[in-house]
Amino acid sequence: YGDFSEYAIMNPYWRAENIDGSIPYYAELGSNGERYTNPLYNSTLDSKNESGYLNFINNLYLEWQINPTLKAVSRIGIDLKKSTADEFYPSNHTMFDSYSTTDKDRKGSYQVNNGESSYLSADLNLQYSKSINKNFFFGNAGLTISESKYEEVSHLAEGFPSSRLDDIIFARDYALDSRPTGISGLSRDIGFLAVGSYSYDNRFLSDATFRTSASSQFGEDKQWSNFWSLGLGWNVHNEEFLNNSSFVEQFKLRASVGSTGNQNFNENQSIVTYGYYLDSQYQGFSGSYVQNAGNPGLQWETKLDYNAGF
Repeated sequence: YGDFSEYAIMNPYWRAENIDGSIPYYAELGSNGERYTNPLYNSTLDSKNESGYLNFINNLYLEWQINPTLKAVSRIGIDLKKSTADEFYPSNHTMFDSYSTTDKDRKGSYQVNNGESSYLSADLNLQYSKSINKNFFFGNAGLTISESKYEEVSHLAEGFPSSRLDDIIFARDYALDSRPTGISGLSRDIGFLAVGSYSYDNRFLSDATFRTSASSQFGEDKQWSNFWSLGLGWNVHNEEFLNNSSFVEQFKLRASVGSTGNQNFNENQSIVTYGYYLDSQYQGFSGSYVQNAGNPGLQWETKLDYNAGF
C-alpha cells in the first residue's frame, strides 16, 4: 500500500475507486492534461518487499572447582547470521509514471541484498572467594578475546516487462548509472580484567576493577587503553541501631567512580584506504584515490563517571 504520505497529499474529492469497485491508475485527470497517479492502485500489483534471516547463537560454559576457594570458568561463544532482502516493483507501478517513452524499457526494478555476519568470543576467568569470620574476600582475573566480521552485497536491476517475472534474473540490466555495491568489516579485540572486592559483616562494602583492552579499530600507536573503577557501600540497615527498626527494611549508601570507553568508529578509520576509478583507465590501469587518510594515533573514547546514591 505504499507510504501514508502518498495518500495524505491526495485531494479527498479525487476518486480512489471506480463505480464498479476497480481501482484506477489515475485518481484525477486535470483540465490541462495533468495526471495524478492513484497510490491505491499499487496494492493491486504483485510487488514484493521481503526480508529474512537465519541466526545461530550458542554459548558453551565450562567450570572447574579447583578447590573450595578457587574456581576456573571458561566460555566460548558463536553468533552466526545470514540475511536476505528482496524488493520488487513491476513496470506498471506508479513510481515509473514519469519515465519518458525512451525509458519505457527501464520500467520495473528489483533490489537484492545478501549479507552475513559472525561474532566469535571467548572468556577465561579465575575466581577466588573466601570468608573469614565477618570478612568476605572475592577476586577475579580474566582474559577476553573476540572477532566480529560482516559482509553485505546489494544489486539493483531494472527493466521488468511483466509482474509475473518477479525474479532478478529476468532484469534487462543493472539500474542506470549503478553497479553492485557492498560493505564489509572486520575487527578484533583482546582484554585483561582484574576485579577485587571486600566486605565486612555485610555492612561495609568495597570493590575495585582494572581492565586493559586493545582493539584493531584503533591506530597502531594507540590500540591499548586502561579502564578502572572504585566503589564503596554501607548497609546502614545492618547496623545494630537499626536491627529492630519497624520503619527501615533497607537503607544503603553507595558511591563509585570509574572510567569507561567505547569503540564507535569504523573498522578502517585508523588505516589508509583507497577507492578505484572504475569508469576509466590510464594506459590499461585503473586509477585509485584516497578515501580515508588514516590515523595511527586514533584512540579509545574515554569517559569518567561518578555515581552516588542512597
